[in-house]
Amino acid sequence: MASGFSIQLISPMPGEVLENGLILRIRAQIILNCGIPVCAGGRWDPRRFRVQYRCLERDGVVSEGRLSFSGNTSEFLGESMLDGFGRYHLEITAWDPETGMAGRAGIDFSSRG
Repeated sequence: MASGFSIQLISPMPGEVLENGLILRIRAQIILNCGIPVCAGGRWDPRRFRVQYRCLERDGVVSEGRLSFSGNTSEFLGESMLDGFGRYHLEITAWDPETGMAGRAGIDFSSRG
């Protein structure tokens, strides 16, 4: 049995600078640490996972919410508004309440006008 999830942020990328936008579009790929992808109807059904994001800046949490399974293998999507232009840290956590497996990832990115 796998010990947890591996989370890769597809968008935004680490260090990315979002140009002319205060809308943060989040796209993450979540697989088992052993490399097995997750797909609807399978043993590792992503529809039961709890995947959340938190977007932070120096003063604290800017926004937080859930990412939803897109219907594509291992893909989760979400959208949020940023407070303004500047530097941010994005954290993603995933948890499967049936198995207790979990994972976490984080990246830094910036937004400018």
